[in-house]
Amino acid sequence: MRPSTVTLESAGEAEQELPSESYVPKAMPPVLGTFDLTAVCVLGMLYLTNSTTAASSGAASLLLWLLGGVFYFLPSVIVSAQLGVLFPHDGSLYNWTHHALGRYWSFLIGFCWWLPGPLLIVTSAATMISYLQGLNHSWLTEPWQQGLAILALILLSGLLASRRLRTAQHLVNVGFCASLLSIVLISGAGAIWPLRGHQPATSFRTFSDWTPTLERLSLFGLICGAYGGAAMPLNMGGEIYEHEAIPGYLRWSTLVVLFGYLASTLTLLLVQGAAATSNPFALISVVDSVLGKVAGNITVVALLFAYLMAATAYNYSFARVLLVGSIDQRLPGRLGQLNRERVPTSAIALQTTIAALLALLIFLAIPYILFFADARNFSLIFYNVSIASVGTVWQTILVFIYIDLAHLLLKQREQVESRLIMPRWLLWPAIVIGPLASLVSVVSSLLVSWIPQQLDNAHWQYSVIALTSIMLVAALIGSLYASSQTSWQRMRMTGP
Repeated sequence: MRPSTVTLESAGEAEQELPSESYVPKAMPPVLGTFDLTAVCVLGMLYLTNSTTAASSGAASLLLWLLGGVFYFLPSVIVSAQLGVLFPHDGSLYNWTHHALGRYWSFLIGFCWWLPGPLLIVTSAATMISYLQGLNHSWLTEPWQQGLAILALILLSGLLASRRLRTAQHLVNVGFCASLLSIVLISGAGAIWPLRGHQPATSFRTFSDWTPTLERLSLFGLICGAYGGAAMPLNMGGEIYEHEAIPGYLRWSTLVVLFGYLASTLTLLLVQGAAATSNPFALISVVDSVLGKVAGNITVVALLFAYLMAATAYNYSFARVLLVGSIDQRLPGRLGQLNRERVPTSAIALQTTIAALLALLIFLAIPYILFFADARNFSLIFYNVSIASVGTVWQTILVFIYIDLAHLLLKQREQVESRLIMPRWLLWPAIVIGPLASLVSVVSSLLVSWIPQQLDNAHWQYSVIALTSIMLVAALIGSLYASSQTSWQRMRMTGP
């Protein structure tokens, strides 16, 4: 049984039902449950590579993970759960903003919410390349080689995302289990290391070890970016069959993501310390040294498959934003086309094409223009710069989930009161704290390079600002083109 939605009785534009809200339940089967949504959320958020970068702050990184979890992650989970229950429809932030603020804002915010999706597909593939390089340092040493390999992985993810949703979701669920296996092995290595009598490679004894300095605080942006995207599975909110799936998946995802980041970072600090900084293969090296080569090989295979499935989940999840935008006549009609298996293949094909073009630009053109980039570590450089850029865009855009809920609580109080799943005394602190944490995160991301050994502060700021600007300009051009195409289609339909 599909979750029901709140009915807002006001006659204003912001409360009108969207065509996609009635179309999706009729055209697309409800096949997603709590476990499915948890798998999508964890794969989309839990990039253990972030732990190797955060480990550069020593013991303070554990405190930063906790601070980011309390002040950024938990508010976003609380507000996303409430909005998802109020409006369980495909499109998530796009749909919520429509009901709260109206048509104009919903299109703009929805488009910006979708925009980082293709870049995240590239980032997932680039992370896989970093692990492959760790297996053999002679593999994929040139950016053009990395670019071609990433292109192949992007196309594979697009092919998998185009399968029937239940089929693709089964693969994603296996990827989630693989991710859990890697967490168990990595955290197990951290637990066994001191039991064998080894001293921690990092100091945890003094107050200064735990104090976040200005340089350490710059990683708060990385940590908040790692905690972003809790609402991503709700892009498919209209295809959920369990009423409790929305709050259920957010509870489980919160626990898994928090534990995954804390456990993997602690393991690195115990076994390798500062030597792990910005080396994505450090996690595998830790498992190799503590549990043996077989366990290390299992970990790397599990992570490679998990990242491939993350790219697949990004692809079919964000395709729903394009789908509902097309159904609601805000994007060209062809993006709303479904194949025989009820999959929006046109939207997936567009995302895959954009991701492929980004990979060609980033790995086949930019490295030979920006000579400051280290060719051997270019996939690592790109990963961190792209995560910072995506985090900047998303943390800015996701402020609207707090604005949306605040508007609904103030302006539609009677209509939403019966569907509140959390007390107001918990919702309002989340609405206030979440945006403030987002602001601190965005500013801190630009202060100091996350990877100073590969990219100094000046080039870091230039790279992050440049990539963020490219995404925002692309959003402006894309939205103008989409609006013009949609207007032209309406004229054809209503013309003489």
